[in-house]
Amino acid sequence: MTLWDNTVERLLDEFEDFTKDLDESLKKRIDKIVAKLDSKDGKLLPQNLTKVFNEIDALFKSEFQTKGYKIEMAKIADLVSVITDANAAMNKPLKLSAPELIKANNLDLFKEQIITSLSDAGLTQNVILPMKQMINSSVSLGHGVEALMNEFDTLFDTGSTSQLTTIKGRSLQSYGRQIANDATNAVNGQIQTHLKDKYGLNGIRYIGSTIKDSRPFCKHMIDKEKFPMSYDKLDKVLKEYVGNKTKVVVGKNKNGTPKEVQKGAGMYAETNTKNFLTVVGGYNCRHRAFAVRLEI
Repeated sequence: MTLWDNTVERLLDEFEDFTKDLDESLKKRIDKIVAKLDSKDGKLLPQNLTKVFNEIDALFKSEFQTKGYKIEMAKIADLVSVITDANAAMNKPLKLSAPELIKANNLDLFKEQIITSLSDAGLTQNVILPMKQMINSSVSLGHGVEALMNEFDTLFDTGSTSQLTTIKGRSLQSYGRQIANDATNAVNGQIQTHLKDKYGLNGIRYIGSTIKDSRPFCKHMIDKEKFPMSYDKLDKVLKEYVGNKTKVVVGKNKNGTPKEVQKGAGMYAETNTKNFLTVVGGYNCRHRAFAVRLEI
């Protein structure tokens, strides 16, 4: 899958590097803004909260209007074309047309979704608002500035595998990574399902590497299974993991204690063999599934 790595995955990595650098710059400036909050006896006060929020809004607005951000957003919005081009190149014997794949699967809709998610509205809802909620909560509870800064470590937890329904891991890097990854799997999944149905492909290949925070299902697939895999075998594995709340050890916490997660952690509850090419290992999954033909 070298072609895929050199095109799609490289684009994703470059976008994540950009948002990581931007995150680090934003956090330093946000810390300075938050330090301006009024306090008394070590407790935050609400007197100038609105002014602080306005400064945060102005900071993000200025960053998202820069030429650099607009260029990077345009690149990641072009993800649809990059993925379809890669699939066409990887399946030369089928003589696929990238434009036809886009049209046949309505893939331009995903491009619009990416742009919307990474524009002012999406960023306000998923990055800026959670930050304001955290600050407002700290002020209401009478926390100190230092305690609030510590809470920001949770907000900017780039290693978080939490879904965007929680406040953890809501940094620009984490948010952008999930948007890009989920879009990649959705677009590629549409194409793979199209190829599977049109050409009668009866197996799958699951690619990617694992890290210490990889979810149990993905570790099982990459480390223990052989590919190509039949759909019957995939069905057995999915039944073992999807919705399974049994706790398993996946490493160690920072304090050295065993880190436990549910066996089905991170997976969509409705995951099955029919939608697996699209949903793969769940939200923000960095693994990819491809439809292949098994030798009978």
